[in-house]
Amino acid sequence: MPVELPDLGPCEVDASGLAVITLQARADATCANEGPTYLESAYTPYRGEVIAEGAEGPAVQVLQQGLGVEDDGIFGPATKAALLEFTEDHPWLETRDETSATLWHVLELQDYPTMPYRSMQTEEGDRGYQVSVLQTQLDVEVDGIFGPLTAEAVRSAQKSLV
Repeated sequence: MPVELPDLGPCEVDASGLAVITLQARADATCANEGPTYLESAYTPYRGEVIAEGAEGPAVQVLQQGLGVEDDGIFGPATKAALLEFTEDHPWLETRDETSATLWHVLELQDYPTMPYRSMQTEEGDRGYQVSVLQTQLDVEVDGIFGPLTAEAVRSAQKSLV
């Protein structure tokens, strides 16, 4: 049985009566036609936003949370110092005192490491790293082979979402 992307309509289920599942299903997902929530994170609204010292608001709070500093929503000297330290610790990022699309992406992957796999479809018989990620999320033996035990774990996870 293939693992399918969720139907974002009125919560339809497949022929077996099971809801569809992604690699990291969200218990709080809705079925409104608002877009694929499984591809969203706290960083999604700010991916292209450039903010620097003096900025205030929710984007600053998300940045501060990602950097591990007090999330008061005010981009002050402590946030700037944390940002500079973070970019210095990640050599593929340009050291700078403002955000960039690449920085938001790196922070997102740090907090949501399965994000690149959430839109992938896989089914029984598949092999590879994406199956290993799925198995890790399902808390079953990780061998990279989508066999009967992984399929049963998927069905069990799907039932828990209905």
